[in-house]
Amino acid sequence: MEKSDIEAKLMILEPEGILDDYCVSIRDVYEKRSLIKELPYKSWIVEKIGGIILSAINTKKRFRQLPCLKALRSIVKDKLSPPLSEEAVTILYEIYRNYIFSGKSDYEWCVSSLIKGRELKSQEIEWLIDNWSKSDHLVNRLLRYPSNNPQVSNWAKTIYETGGLLDRKSELIARFIDNDFSNLLKHETSSAVLVWAVYYSLVDIREKEEMLIRIASSFDESNLIEVCSRLKLSEPLKVMLKVHYA
Repeated sequence: MEKSDIEAKLMILEPEGILDDYCVSIRDVYEKRSLIKELPYKSWIVEKIGGIILSAINTKKRFRQLPCLKALRSIVKDKLSPPLSEEAVTILYEIYRNYIFSGKSDYEWCVSSLIKGRELKSQEIEWLIDNWSKSDHLVNRLLRYPSNNPQVSNWAKTIYETGGLLDRKSELIARFIDNDFSNLLKHETSSAVLVWAVYYSLVDIREKEEMLIRIASSFDESNLIEVCSRLKLSEPLKVMLKVHYA
């Protein structure tokens, strides 16, 4: 065993005070990417590693981009609690913005996972809205935004009302269903679309149950069985039995 092996393990276990000396340049990120992938999920670490990558991008340095991006992804992918600092998320977003239209599928999927499930600033959401038609990745980030957001809701309603994204109608409705359910129940021609919109929505489980009961009262909808099974709700099915099969 060598001294460098011990220092490397210490960097993973207690990166404070070590990482700043151990990882300074984009070359360090590349050469030490295996260790970086094991670093803990902390805002200051994301700011450090992401900041080095973003600086290299902004200064147009040549570097092994995908391996470095994957190292950063390993730190943050599917990790949302506690939320990252605003600075860390902004760094991830800027990296995302630099690669999401690269035309390289592996790059685009990699950076998409950097901001998945994260709250963004108003201007960052606005950029997604302005450019949504250029990439399914942007559509995904809008339709799967982690909280109720008026910008996202207004965008989704506009796209729905103008007939866009017909193959993702339920997900669109899910973004504004809590404010417009009664109107949707009257005018949406597909009860299946409504049922799945309730499922995808961010309203709490009791509100979902109430909405599904109202749908069950109006429609004999087979998709209700699958959705109620996933949500573990029985009352909407009882209503459907009573109204349509009594």
